[in-house]
Amino acid sequence: MKKLYTYIMLMAVAAFTFTAAAKSYTIEIDDPTAAYLIDTESGRPMQWNGSVIKVSNADDNVFYPTFANDGFAITNIQVLGYGICPASGSFPTDNCQIYGSDIPDGSTVYITTGAKEIPTLTITAEDPSILWVSYNYQQCQLQGNSYVVPLTSQYGSVTIASSNPDYVIVGAIDDQGESYSPDYSGVLSIYAGNITSSRTITVQVRNISESRSASMTVNVSGNLSAVRLVYSNTFEEIPLSGPTTVVKFDPYTEYEFCVQSNIYGKNLYKVELDGNPVSRSGSSYYLSASDGSVLNIETEFPAVDVPVSFTFGEGVGSDIINMVSVNGTNVFNWGSSDFSVQMGQSVYVSFNTMAYTDITVKHNGSTNYISQYSPFYRFTVDSEEPVVIHTDGVAPQPYHITLITDCPEGVRVYNGYGYDESELVELSGEETEFDIPSSYPYLYFKGAPGYIVESVIDELGNELYVGSYNYISSDMTIFVSASEVVRNKTATVYVEPGMWNYKGITLSQYNSDLTVQYTDANLPGGYNFIPFGDFDLPMVISGYPSLILYLNDQEVALEYGALNKPMEDGCVLKMFRSTPASYSLSYDIHEDAAVEVHHDHTMFVETPSVHSVFEGTEIVISPIAQESPVARVAAEREGLPVVKVDGEICQPNEDGKYVIAITKDTAIKVEPGELTGIDSVEAAGVSGDDAVYNLQGIRVGKASELKELPAGTYITAGGMKIRK
Repeated sequence: MKKLYTYIMLMAVAAFTFTAAAKSYTIEIDDPTAAYLIDTESGRPMQWNGSVIKVSNADDNVFYPTFANDGFAITNIQVLGYGICPASGSFPTDNCQIYGSDIPDGSTVYITTGAKEIPTLTITAEDPSILWVSYNYQQCQLQGNSYVVPLTSQYGSVTIASSNPDYVIVGAIDDQGESYSPDYSGVLSIYAGNITSSRTITVQVRNISESRSASMTVNVSGNLSAVRLVYSNTFEEIPLSGPTTVVKFDPYTEYEFCVQSNIYGKNLYKVELDGNPVSRSGSSYYLSASDGSVLNIETEFPAVDVPVSFTFGEGVGSDIINMVSVNGTNVFNWGSSDFSVQMGQSVYVSFNTMAYTDITVKHNGSTNYISQYSPFYRFTVDSEEPVVIHTDGVAPQPYHITLITDCPEGVRVYNGYGYDESELVELSGEETEFDIPSSYPYLYFKGAPGYIVESVIDELGNELYVGSYNYISSDMTIFVSASEVVRNKTATVYVEPGMWNYKGITLSQYNSDLTVQYTDANLPGGYNFIPFGDFDLPMVISGYPSLILYLNDQEVALEYGALNKPMEDGCVLKMFRSTPASYSLSYDIHEDAAVEVHHDHTMFVETPSVHSVFEGTEIVISPIAQESPVARVAAEREGLPVVKVDGEICQPNEDGKYVIAITKDTAIKVEPGELTGIDSVEAAGVSGDDAVYNLQGIRVGKASELKELPAGTYITAGGMKIRK
């Protein structure tokens, strides 16, 4: 980490450019495997040619971050017999910088290296068995009368603690005279990077019971469990055995104590040390004892009602207070002249930061400032003196908003962050005027259920956020356009059948009011038809454990989980767990077969010929709509047209369409159906007196005479093609 930080700093320095004369010189090292230099222009290590690097056309501005490899140290760097390369410490070092300004033209820089010494930390004590030592979270084992810790990484830490609850570490000193102090819990932490040579550290411990030669008598009147007493230096809690407890302490290190209420939100009534009251700091009492001190604690306040009144600054109304509660229960008579609170009870006051700014509360001679983010003040009635809470603030002028919309029933506007229905602004019609507090100048716009807000702009043409709060800083006219949610496009989604751990598609991911999710329950394997609108895009798509995605048979990638591609009506989206197989699909469609061909149900194939399709693709062959009379004729008999898949006749579904799933190379042949008999013609809605023509346009008779005509194809006067 230190190397990376040093290099980043050096790169920053390199950004400054100075003008200097070009120089050439040589950098030579005794062992090229021991260290490397960084080219600051490319950020990459420079390559040794043997044991040298030739530098040409360099100026004084250039510099070379130099780093030792693992197991090595840089022991010296010289030019013309003079040492260079400032480092964070003296040689040997792990890294330093060689500056071009220190290198004369034509000279040679000599770098010497050596094996890196691994310093050892030897830890001992009068009784080392009571110590617990770890290095980089690995426990070390006692070796004789000491712990021997090789500091293999300069970035690690050595932790020393007492393993015996009767002893506590009070400090340590090493053989170079440097001292170390434990933290509040009695633990020593030594950073390995500060130990550059082997050292021996002697840890000083003390026996807690032997050192606690002083004592203090603690008397508790009231609820013993409501009192918490701790040594201030270690925060060790002191158990209280009854109304009177003798507490032992070290008169040199443990004479400071802290008394606290053990019940949240409730203060202690009185704390006295040697007959003198101890002042409260928040909910705590801090004191310094001496041998023989007496600490008296009273937990319960007397049942005395104390008058509490609220006063306000000039121009400030009582509406600056939102709510008052006593011991967690809301009270509503706090403004009356006879309002009182029993001693010991906690009073909570919240303030109206929407209507006022710069709110202050004066209580017991002190001024407290109320933040918009913590708009409350809490205090305990702890004496019989009447309490006066004086509140002041500034009521700034509100901002006047004119909102114009083409769809008032589809727009919801909040004076706030859009979460609280109490902040909802009631719109009176296409134009609504209202004020918002300048101390709470936020507007949030979203669509009503079933509607979408398309745009929000001010009178200057600036766009405002939809679905996120807007900060308002002046009077403003706002234009809002909204419409009903219409998902007028359809995406055909094919999901590879089989086991998915999870799969899903989400529309309007970033607008929670419009979000629609398709998951395992409503996104089964096979074909799904999902309605969407442009406002729903991009679609967020997921599949686990893997997902390969195609849009209109072109593989696409997701961007942060979303398909950020244009999607038109009828587009085809395919989800596979692995790369799908492709098969050849060929068509042989008779010119008289009046059909349309769609791949994946919705992709119209204008010229069916030879195609390559993914496994599972469904082909849909449908009679052409304008030929429906003929289709009805055929439906009464055996269906029109005749569709064969690899020579096998395919039957239509209940809609008269032929659906073919491709699982191998496939050949599809389509032939027109045969009509026989005048009954069929009449069933198709053709009158027996209608004229009939041959394919050359010559009238050959009437429809009622078809039975006498030769076999062939004929056209009726209504344009119907009939084959007999």
